[in-house]
Amino acid sequence: MYFLIILFLLINSIKSCPLTDNYLSRCHCGILTNGESYIKCDEQSLNEIPTFKRSFPYDELILSNNNIKNLTRSSFDNIKTIRRINLENNLIEFIDNDLLRLLGNYLEELILTGDNHINSLEFLTRYPLKKLRVLKLNQFNLSELNLEKIFFNMTNLEIVYLRSCQIKQLPNLLNIQILDLKNNEISNSISLSTSYIHLNLAKNFISSIILENNWKLNSLNLSKNFIKEIQFSIQSLSLLSLDLSYNQLKIIEKNFLFEKLNYLNLEHNPLECNCHLEWLKKLILYQKSINTSTWTCNSNKSFISSNFQCLIPRILIFNISYIKISSENGFFIQWSIIDEDKILNYIQISISDPFYLSPKISSNQTEVFLSNSIQLNKQYNICLILLHKYARDKYCREYLINSIELNQQFDLNLYLMLIGTCIGGLITILLIFTCCYLCFKIHKYNFKKTNKKNQNFNYPIYHSSICPYHHENLSNSTDSSQIDTSLSTTNFKHIYQTIDNQYYSSLKRDTQLFHLWNQSLRQKR
Repeated sequence: MYFLIILFLLINSIKSCPLTDNYLSRCHCGILTNGESYIKCDEQSLNEIPTFKRSFPYDELILSNNNIKNLTRSSFDNIKTIRRINLENNLIEFIDNDLLRLLGNYLEELILTGDNHINSLEFLTRYPLKKLRVLKLNQFNLSELNLEKIFFNMTNLEIVYLRSCQIKQLPNLLNIQILDLKNNEISNSISLSTSYIHLNLAKNFISSIILENNWKLNSLNLSKNFIKEIQFSIQSLSLLSLDLSYNQLKIIEKNFLFEKLNYLNLEHNPLECNCHLEWLKKLILYQKSINTSTWTCNSNKSFISSNFQCLIPRILIFNISYIKISSENGFFIQWSIIDEDKILNYIQISISDPFYLSPKISSNQTEVFLSNSIQLNKQYNICLILLHKYARDKYCREYLINSIELNQQFDLNLYLMLIGTCIGGLITILLIFTCCYLCFKIHKYNFKKTNKKNQNFNYPIYHSSICPYHHENLSNSTDSSQIDTSLSTTNFKHIYQTIDNQYYSSLKRDTQLFHLWNQSLRQKR
């Protein structure tokens, strides 16, 4: 009996289908099991809105995935009681501002896909849409529009889809429960203070998200984004589903809202699986309802099998000493830090009673002098604070200033002067020793040179015994009258001595001796 009734309704709906004859081959009318009627046309079969021959109270008009480009003023005149219109994936180029003038009392859902150039929504605001509850606009250019103002008077609007609409800022839409802003141009940090139940920010460029206190979310979808950081500051949330897949998330701040989730997706994110995400691993193991099989860390390891250890900066040396510089005293602090992953940003130092916090110090600095009102016989708590990308670590030491220690202190300038004097004296001694050594070497060199010169001027002494041709009674006088004239010319006696070449050059230098020697030879001859 039930099937007969359904069959009767289908036949009756076909007979009462308001389409003209030339569209009946491409479109058909029908009734769903819940009693709702619809008109649906085949995909890729239309280039314009079909012509309706009379008005009939149909619930839904489905014209998706066709080639319709223009929506004129009279496109829906003969079907003015329609409740839902689906024109998705049609690449519409033109929309007349009077398009919905007759649908204000009936239209509840509208789905349109533009060609990325339609930059006006006046067709939505020119006439009041009292029952419009669902609006889905894809591929519109809404970058310059004030969306908060446009949707302000649509008090029944609950679901808004604005996908691929070149939106750069997240709008604050009142009374909207589900907001889908997938594939837009929202970037940097965003702060949300609305009452959305479902939020989709997939494929944006968001770096961080702050959720305010008045949120009541049931679902949050941030899949396929470029989000690098997400932060929640909320007190009462009812979020049940959270999709953060295909993002750039590395670290997620711990928040109680994750304990209420029934669904969480973090796949395709470069998660840094260290100690700062260990809380998430414990939560997942405790709940056992979240599937992490597709989650990976930035090291390509699976999320659940990572060790979640932190290579945070470690203090190797932390020395504190009290010194006096002229009339000023204070703490001289030295430290050495091991930072293998280069995550340390700044360093700060705090001193207790009275409390003092130093300005931020560069991570490369290893010492600092902090002057403060140091009191005698008092214990100070001095802390070295490491500010890195994951947290804020503090290392503290207690230091007691007593009278004995103060008496043992000496002026730093005097200490430096004493060191400088010692170094200067040592350098002076080395210079004097070097000069003496050079003088000694020069003197020794000159002495050897003088001895060698004197040896070169030792001339030979002439003796009669070594000159066979010399007359024994020859007088030492140079007077020619003393010479024996009876000597035969054939029996000359020569006075000579063989002179080596090495002495000859020295003899030439003494002109007088050479002259006398030469003259004596002539006379003998």
